[in-house]
Amino acid sequence: SAFRNATYLEEISIPITVTEIGYASFSGCTGLKSIELPEGLTTINGSAFSGCSGLRSIELPDSVETIGSYAFQDCTNLSSINYPMNWKNADSNIFRGCSSLKSIVIPEGVTIIPDYAFQNADYIREVSLPSTLTKIGYSAFSGCVSIDLLIVPDSVETIRANAFADCTNLKQIWLGENISNIENSNVFENCYELTIHGKSGSYAET
Repeated sequence: SAFRNATYLEEISIPITVTEIGYASFSGCTGLKSIELPEGLTTINGSAFSGCSGLRSIELPDSVETIGSYAFQDCTNLSSINYPMNWKNADSNIFRGCSSLKSIVIPEGVTIIPDYAFQNADYIREVSLPSTLTKIGYSAFSGCVSIDLLIVPDSVETIRANAFADCTNLKQIWLGENISNIENSNVFENCYELTIHGKSGSYAET
């Protein structure tokens, strides 16, 4: 937490030798408008940028594999963030309270959305999933209360438990024809208005 609550900081460039950003390193840096992260960075720990309300966009290098809990919580002006190609590990509430983050595009080539990736990302309305995706992780979109429609591509085979639980505004979801494993009935728990569309003869239809 070396720069925690350093409200005077406006721009930061992280050296290329850095592979990990520590817990709460830039938490509460409300004046921070720009940060440059190096390719080779693999880990962003919990609360690293929480409360950085001045950040409008951030480019995550594809080398990032792990993002900790609350890493970008309450970055209220953050409207643009990319999805790192090598993201494998996530923890809870990473994007909670990011009130300007309305959409996320997961790029082609990504095969797995990690557990908890967008849990309680309560302002995201639109999610674009790639045709290469095969697995949606545990609680990956749980609590995303602003999503009302989602198309799951045919490439997806597994949806883990709680993946869309508590998405209380989710009204329509289309499931692809190659789904062979919906982990349990909690996948859509508390999605009270949901209609699930499955292709005729597919596992999803059942």
